[in-house]
Amino acid sequence: MATDKKISFAEIEGKGRPHRDKNYSICQKHITEGSHLIGDEDTSMTYTVECMKLKRTMYKGGTETSYKELVPIDQLCNRFKFFINKHRGFKKDLLQDYINLFIFIDNENNEENDLYKVTMKLLKMMFEYKKTSKDAGE
Repeated sequence: MATDKKISFAEIEGKGRPHRDKNYSICQKHITEGSHLIGDEDTSMTYTVECMKLKRTMYKGGTETSYKELVPIDQLCNRFKFFINKHRGFKKDLLQDYINLFIFIDNENNEENDLYKVTMKLLKMMFEYKKTSKDAGE
């Protein structure tokens, strides 16, 4: 997960420790070369930082400074945990779909700040997609 406080993204990387090649592949799709990356001391991001010429500020976990500086990402993760706990019993193979839904709602809610409008926008997009997909299949 990553955020700039207005727009966020999240993608499943895999199980276990992060892998540098997968991090790079994901970040290339979402982060502009030369951006400033703020996070914890994750060594798997070193390769991405070098390849994408990112500026990087790292904080040692568990310190007062890290708690203060990593508030935006911590809040995003907490909102996701709350969201996923509200959808118990979901199929694990659909996790990325749940993540995508959460990120869409979270990003749109930052813009609209009205969950009703966000929901209506999502429904409109779903019906337009279904109509377009159905038309394309005929």
